[in-house]
Amino acid sequence: MTNQSNEILDCKAPPEWILPSLRVIEQHSGRWKELWFELVKVARELDSTAKEDNIVSALINPTLRNLRLAAGDGEELRLSSDGRQCLEAFRRGSIHQFQKRLGYQIIYVDRNSANITSYLLMNHNTPETAISVSTLREELHRAGMKNATKVTPVQGWIRLMDYVSIVRKTKKGFYIIRSQFQVLKDGEVRPTATLIRKVFIETARKLKGMTQGSPYIPIPEFREHACAQLRISSFTFDEIVRQFLSDKQLRIVLSTPIRRVSGGITMNGKYYYFMAIYPR
Repeated sequence: MTNQSNEILDCKAPPEWILPSLRVIEQHSGRWKELWFELVKVARELDSTAKEDNIVSALINPTLRNLRLAAGDGEELRLSSDGRQCLEAFRRGSIHQFQKRLGYQIIYVDRNSANITSYLLMNHNTPETAISVSTLREELHRAGMKNATKVTPVQGWIRLMDYVSIVRKTKKGFYIIRSQFQVLKDGEVRPTATLIRKVFIETARKLKGMTQGSPYIPIPEFREHACAQLRISSFTFDEIVRQFLSDKQLRIVLSTPIRRVSGGITMNGKYYYFMAIYPR
């Protein structure tokens, strides 16, 4: 395992807090009382029961500084250039554009600190090599990570990577998705409609065997295979599915699960977990 630091940065704030916190800092920078009040409000609106002082000083500020999205403290707390770029990505597009830019930031910061992503790419990159957080903590500790046995550092990074879909959870634990990591790190090029149709049909044929002949394939499996072939992010895949529902040459049929399982796609307020592909 190669890394620049033998200590894992501790990012305790939930990933869902990052975007609203960046917006608050941008709006209230230099006015500490207002800024503090609004950051606490962000946490409360997202159901946090943490003490008010801890919300700002122990959760939000350290997380944003560790991710290099903000700098300073108190009256001096302000967005970094990376923090501003994350906000600009959201304003130019959507929450998915923000997640793409945040994904790049997570990879960049990690590779210049503990380099957990490289360890996962070498050791836990398939469903068969999925690992639990507790076991990963033990492995990283043996590899020289001083604070790996503490609960929050490793858990915080996996939670961040899950938020931007770099890792995928399974019953066994989780593993890193190499194609998602690569695309978020290097960028992506939008594939042509012809290539999308070709890859979707080929992916459906390839994965049909795992469903015992049923044309309906779990979206997480289909997404992972199609993204690797098209060299796109999972966020772009979901956008493509929404756009191609009305395609004249490809028919996409979505189906709901009996019980909710993570990894599906929500459209028009309805959650789907299976998809079938047919040429028209």
